[in-house]
Amino acid sequence: YASMRLKIGKGPAGLMILESQSKDSNTWLSSDEVSITEKNGFIIRTSGLLNNVINLRFIGQKDVPNLLNYRNEKDLKSYLTLHNPEVFELELELNIVNKGVEKVIIVDKEYSLVHFIIGKENKYIRWKANDHFWIDPIDGYVWKSIQNIAPNIPQVLIEVTKKPAI
Repeated sequence: YASMRLKIGKGPAGLMILESQSKDSNTWLSSDEVSITEKNGFIIRTSGLLNNVINLRFIGQKDVPNLLNYRNEKDLKSYLTLHNPEVFELELELNIVNKGVEKVIIVDKEYSLVHFIIGKENKYIRWKANDHFWIDPIDGYVWKSIQNIAPNIPQVLIEVTKKPAI
């Protein structure tokens, strides 16, 4: 089974198993009924958290972008809808930076992955955060990420321990 290691803030890491696949999104489930749906590595929906992501969309994009198509980009935007508190399409200004290839170890296996940093900011609520993605340069698969999904949720660390079959 496909699996990932998930860690929220300073809490303990837990194992999530791939529950389902739909087109290019994956839904992962933990033993304590937390579920995360990700597309191209971006968390687009959650369930079972203090504040759940209802939707994440990118302006000018029909879909969640594949980061390998970017070098360094400014003036991009995404829109985040949250559950608690209810927030509808919070606009986030994005700045994507390609940091180049790095060696990353996940469960004793070493990967050469492209590291992207996405700075995101909403000046109105004074929220600014950096997300990190480590992507396979050959197939574009996101093996590791650190994401800030909401202002009142600690960082989410994801490490894919077994990649889903295509």
